[in-house]
Amino acid sequence: MKILNPINAAVVAVCLALGLSVTVAAGGSSRPFKASIHTFAGPAPTADPCVLSNAEAGSAQVTHLGKSTMASNELVNLCSNPEGADIAGQFTMTAANGDQLFGSYDTLGHLDFANDEVTFSGQFTITGGTGRFQDATGGGSIEGSGTLSPPFDVFAQMNGRISY
Repeated sequence: MKILNPINAAVVAVCLALGLSVTVAAGGSSRPFKASIHTFAGPAPTADPCVLSNAEAGSAQVTHLGKSTMASNELVNLCSNPEGADIAGQFTMTAANGDQLFGSYDTLGHLDFANDEVTFSGQFTITGGTGRFQDATGGGSIEGSGTLSPPFDVFAQMNGRISY
């Protein structure tokens, strides 16, 4: 277990008090992480009328991976939050050389059926990967928009930090 020195502990405490995301990396140095993502969604009903299952696939331009593929699986709960739909999912980004980066996200979606649009924002967490990303950690913010009718285009931006 890594023990924080008093200065680092104070920085972490201030960040937590301000509601900022903090990741203490097991190894590697923390660096900026950005991703521009374009996927196509495949929403499907579940046994719960409040919940949709959604699989997305597409492409991304990602720092540290370059041009990549992106796949995610999520659950969209339309009834759990009066401010919008709670969206929780897991993603895999695959670089051209086959290295993969894994993560999860939690967002709040706003469904505007009159304008055929969903917008969402929230947080993502990097949970590991393969190849050079095997022990990757990090996280940050995610936001984006998409259409509520076929072809269900989704565009998203991730901004944060990664250590590997």
